[in-house]
Amino acid sequence: MDTFGRYEHYPDPITLAVVGGGLAIGGAGVGAYGAIQEGDAANAAGMNAEKIGRMQAKEIEAKTGFDQLRQAEEGARTLSTIEAAQGASGAVTTQGSPLLVKAKQASELELENMMIGREGGIAADRARYEGKLARWQGKAAQGQGYLKAGGTLLQGFGTAVSGFSGVK
Repeated sequence: MDTFGRYEHYPDPITLAVVGGGLAIGGAGVGAYGAIQEGDAANAAGMNAEKIGRMQAKEIEAKTGFDQLRQAEEGARTLSTIEAAQGASGAVTTQGSPLLVKAKQASELELENMMIGREGGIAADRARYEGKLARWQGKAAQGQGYLKAGGTLLQGFGTAVSGFSGVK
């Protein structure tokens, strides 16, 4: 007993080392599990982002096709309007300046249609690329999670072993 009537009981150093080592290893295990889960979650998010990118690309391509079709129909109406106006004026529409006007307008309309297709293709490619980039980042994060888990386990084992080094 001590001077206050309490029992003095100090755990022996081996018990402290075993308990400390067990806590270090347990903490390392929890930390490693968390690192693996974090990496796996990032990988799953990357896979999902890639799927979304592919879906967005398909939607963009479908919309681009519709926009091109709508523009082609509008262009046909424009050419018909030009031809009707030229015919109403009494001009011969199959030769000379009236024909050149129609040809120039037709080429401008076709160029506009091609630009719609090009811009849609670029947007679809961008959506696919961003999805693939997210997938790659997810894979990299998963790899980092495994490395972090390994480092955490090694650190925990090192702490546990160093706790035994001072035991006599």
